[in-house]
Order: sequence, then C-alpha cells, then structure tokens
Amino acid sequence: MLAERRSALAHQFDDPAQQHEASSLGMWAFLLTEIMFFGGLFVGYTVYRTAYHAGFVAGSQHLDVLLLSWGIYSGESAPRCPPWHPQYCCPD
Repeated sequence: MLAERRSALAHQFDDPAQQHEASSLGMWAFLLTEIMFFGGLFVGYTVYRTAYHAGFVAGSQHLDVLLLSWGIYSGESAPRCPPWHPQYCCPD
C-alpha cells in the first residue's frame, strides 16, 4: 500500500520528477519564509531590548511576580492523578 501511495502521481504533474521538485521547492519556500518571519521577530526584540534597556528591566520586575504566582497556581491546580496514567497515582 505504501509503494502504491509513493508512486501515485497527482493530476497536476506530468511525471514523478516534477512532483518531487515541486514538493521540494514548496518545503524550502516554507522554511525560508519561517526563517524570515521569526528572524525578524528576534531582530526586533533584540533591537528594542537594546534601545530600551531600562524599560525592559522595569518590566521584568513586575513580570517575575506574575510568572511566579502563575507557576504556583498552575502547580496547585494540576491534577495529582491524571486519568490517562492511573498507575502513577501517589497516595496522600
């Protein structure tokens, strides 16, 4: 069944080589756009963090409290015995 699926030619292609080339080009185009998008985000973050260092320091003072309280809350509200792994239940 897998061999049949691999040799199947989509209707828009003339031969398997053309189909392989198109899929390879699509994969590389996707990867390059992701690199450009996330690269731009990281460069923007770095530029703003460098330009407004004092603002990031002041913001991090408030963020630590929020993340700490969120971590404590999520840890307390987490189920002790997940239903998908009942063998990992610890008796209280």
